Amino acid sequence: ASPSNDPATDASLSPSTDLTSRPSTAPSLQCSEEASDEFFFRMSPTNQQPIIRNCGWLQARGNKLSLCADYQEGGNDGIGIYFSPAREVCRNSCRTCDLTFAPAVTPRPSEASAIPSSQPSLLPSDSPIISRTTSPLPTDCIDDASWKSGSSEPVFSGVSCRYIGTDTLWCEALIADRKYDNFGKTVADACCTCAGYEVASVAPSTVATGVPSPVLTLAPSEIMSMIPSASPSNDPATDASLSPSTDLTSRPSTAPSLQCSEEASDEFFFRMSPTNQQPIIRNCGWLQARGNKLSLCADYQEGGNDGIGIYFSPAREVCRNSCRTCDLTFAPAVTPRPSEASAIPSSQPSLLPSDSPIISRTTSPLPTDCIDDASWKSGSSEPVFSGVSCRYIGTDTLWCEALIADRKYDNFGKTVADACCTCAGYEVASVAPSTVATGVPSPVLTLAPSEIMSMIP
Repeated sequence: ASPSNDPATDASLSPSTDLTSRPSTAPSLQCSEEASDEFFFRMSPTNQQPIIRNCGWLQARGNKLSLCADYQEGGNDGIGIYFSPAREVCRNSCRTCDLTFAPAVTPRPSEASAIPSSQPSLLPSDSPIISRTTSPLPTDCIDDASWKSGSSEPVFSGVSCRYIGTDTLWCEALIADRKYDNFGKTVADACCTCAGYEVASVAPSTVATGVPSPVLTLAPSEIMSMIPSASPSNDPATDASLSPSTDLTSRPSTAPSLQCSEEASDEFFFRMSPTNQQPIIRNCGWLQARGNKLSLCADYQEGGNDGIGIYFSPAREVCRNSCRTCDLTFAPAVTPRPSEASAIPSSQPSLLPSDSPIISRTTSPLPTDCIDDASWKSGSSEPVFSGVSCRYIGTDTLWCEALIADRKYDNFGKTVADACCTCAGYEVASVAPSTVATGVPSPVLTLAPSEIMSMIP
């Protein structure tokens, strides 16, 4: 509403479409770049030769802004010609259009002489002669021909600079994880194509900084501090301690200490045998030796009676360390109260177990635990794992792990866990689709065509 009568002292960002009768005191900003404009990038970490890049190369980098910020110094190329840094040459890519840089101070070359000098000039010529022969010294980056990426992954390990060629997608993949470094170098150190890619560490430093972080962590440290807190709490903890205190406290705890222990001989109800429907009782020592103990604790959460009616709690209530259920509270098992003992034997068997059962010295005609299926042998036609019987397995659980891993070893409609008592605790993890049709079409389309021709048009 009140235009100024004085000319502007700052440059305009774009030229005016109307001519002015008063000239500006500062030129308009010219901010443009060509893909062929060259700048000094850095010294090569491989051979300490200067690396000269152009704006086209920078434009294709995903991390161009960090490159502009990290490499702000200009420098000479291999024959002494000075190049400014990227932020002064590729202003659009570096977003430095609004910055003013001091001009580079370059010495003035001497006047040209018609007689060649007997000594080389310390300053470059204004009109250098372009050599038609290859220079014996490199003027740019040279790949490390002996370098290959580390790791043992089938795709990204053993990749050489020659294989990478000019494909920068390899640079992005191999610089993303330090496991691909090799011979003390990253792909950016070894291969010229990847020289502009910087390593972004994805793991915390293993060396302490010596200065505490100003930001609090969300999780407590796993390592106990050697320095006591400057602000100890005055209130008792509401959570139980993991280990008893060695010093008595004048203020009682609001929660009891956790008692979480187990003996290898502590017994629990595992499950009913799939072979003879008899209860299977195991102990914590058996569970501790299982590689799948946590899944067993989670899958079998019900207690039950043994063959003579004695109740056993499930593993998660008995073997708390193995099942990692120390912090859980379980309701006590409700067991019926037995009747008073009578001096005269009853004419009918009691429905409740005796408090003092008589241990028989003879073998019971009925099984009280698992019985191997003597007719079962493992399937398949492999020379090692086919035709293995429960008797052959004995107590060697390594056979259980091998035969339960693949359904092709099932036979007579049973897995080795169903047939052999030693393997009763091993669960089947199916790794192959069923060979029997369900009779109901799946609601989800398959990604691959069926290998069997349909009999229905």
